[in-house]
Amino acid sequence: MKEIQEFGLNQATLSSLGVMIFGIIGAYGQWKQARLIWGSRSAYSVSTRWTLTFLFMFLAYLVQGLHTESAIMSIQGGLRAVFYLPIVGGILAFEFSKISRRDFTFFAVLVAGIVAMIFTHEWKNLIFQLFGYLGVVMALDQPYQIWKNKSRGKVSMTMLITFTSAVVFWTWYAWIFGDMRLFWLSLSFVLVYLFTIVVWRRYRRG
Repeated sequence: MKEIQEFGLNQATLSSLGVMIFGIIGAYGQWKQARLIWGSRSAYSVSTRWTLTFLFMFLAYLVQGLHTESAIMSIQGGLRAVFYLPIVGGILAFEFSKISRRDFTFFAVLVAGIVAMIFTHEWKNLIFQLFGYLGVVMALDQPYQIWKNKSRGKVSMTMLITFTSAVVFWTWYAWIFGDMRLFWLSLSFVLVYLFTIVVWRRYRRG
């Protein structure tokens, strides 16, 4: 795998280790978000579409990592997808009445996308890129939900900070390995997360 081939006292190894460590910290942020939802028995202001998109986006990371023999991407994708399950479960348990038919249709599209990515070879890279771009767009739904409700609700600042930290290292990792698509995608996430933090600080918890 490419990370092992580049192993040594160099930027490639340091960026890979940073991605791995802060990816684990990102999973901790997801655990804190899940605890906040289940502890308060509410997922108020937590974006359903952002959550669903990221669950499947990280599954796409897992599939793509296995396909490209990237240990970092495979481990991070699998780990982060698993830690999204209790968040999705909390939304279903406490905000089910607010989930629309469009949300269920959106879920079906995500399922179809990951299935197509698993079973087709020629579309794998394109679908992976689409999941990434969709992730950026849907991440904007989180600050929108906070603004719409005029409340940060049960959105965890810990998760936002850990996500921002993790994606900074993804940006560095992509730059070192010359993956410019991943670089610009990761940089876009950094900007969206910083904007979300600003909006979160603007509104009190409901």
